[in-house]
Amino acid sequence: MPHDYGDWLKLMLGLVSKSWSKCIAGRAWKEIKNEFGIEGFVRALEITEGPNGWHPHMHILLFVRRPLTEAERAALEDVLYKRWSDAIVAGGGSRPSREHGVVLSPGEDAGDYVAKITKQGLAEEVGRSDTKRALPGHRSILQLMHDWAEYKRHA
Repeated sequence: MPHDYGDWLKLMLGLVSKSWSKCIAGRAWKEIKNEFGIEGFVRALEITEGPNGWHPHMHILLFVRRPLTEAERAALEDVLYKRWSDAIVAGGGSRPSREHGVVLSPGEDAGDYVAKITKQGLAEEVGRSDTKRALPGHRSILQLMHDWAEYKRHA
């Protein structure tokens, strides 16, 4: 979801949380789950800070009954983007760009992610923000706290 340096984290977190709840609610979601064979998901919320301010976002692993074809994956990504972006707008936010709204990676890419979490453990990847580093030019919550404590610099 688009954001600027002046946006309040608390408001953005509420919008992200409520929007995801809307995405996975109702008869339409049940139909999507049946059509694409979605059995469940694991969601991790991550918050970083960068040039555009706070950046709350989610990493979601979808578990499906069978591998999706490229066409099915693209169709599911389109459906998820529409539901997500509509929920953000309904909650008072600006529509996310297609590029930054929803990115659904195929299972082969998820394998790299799973290999990463196997090294440090699933519990650490999903639940331990103290072991994670933000992208270059961004800082995690704990990196912000460290910078403030160590250097008394603007955090």
